[in-house]
Amino acid sequence: MKNAWLAVVLLGYWASALSAPAAGRPLISFGPSWESSTENKIDQHAVRFANYGARLGLVSNGCFEVFAGLGLEQLSFPTVTADAAFSYGVAGTLWLKKIEYYSVPDYFGLYGSYHASSVDAQYKGGGDRFSIQHRRYVGQVALKSASGPLRPFVRAGVMGSELETGEGHALGLSKSNATRAAFNGGAEWEWWPGWVVTLELGYAEALGGAARLEYRF
Repeated sequence: MKNAWLAVVLLGYWASALSAPAAGRPLISFGPSWESSTENKIDQHAVRFANYGARLGLVSNGCFEVFAGLGLEQLSFPTVTADAAFSYGVAGTLWLKKIEYYSVPDYFGLYGSYHASSVDAQYKGGGDRFSIQHRRYVGQVALKSASGPLRPFVRAGVMGSELETGEGHALGLSKSNATRAAFNGGAEWEWWPGWVVTLELGYAEALGGAARLEYRF
């Protein structure tokens, strides 16, 4: 049901874009992405994820940004080996207000994202293979520069991470949930008309980061 609602929201954005006047139509965005995050610790060992994929989205400066992504995710944990797994996610920002701070215009808004994968893993000592269900939720307030080709941004809020297996032994626990304060900061750089590079650092359980290349048209 949750995925169905997400699909409805995305279809709504697409419909509004296609029905809008040409001058005000949101831009379609597409490009590759990479992300690394540390969301949890189990027995003092960090649970790390690296994700490689591509994103498709709609961007309307000053109004909203919404993205859907597909990719491969790699889990890193000292006691298991894991195959790269298919992953998917959605993310979006609703810009609520344009403000000025020391004469610099900025957009203020709300950011949210959902990410999921199912990782096939095995203990390094041997044994049967098992599946680890990974889900991540993020909710943050966001601030981004509203002018210029270089647009710094910051976000702050909460991240929830879930690791679960129906077989009762995912990384030694049947279920491991964590809720952390989450902070992100970086910048978008439109180095050529339509081409945007984004570099981002994030912190929850430990330092992470992301890099994205988009073409907007």
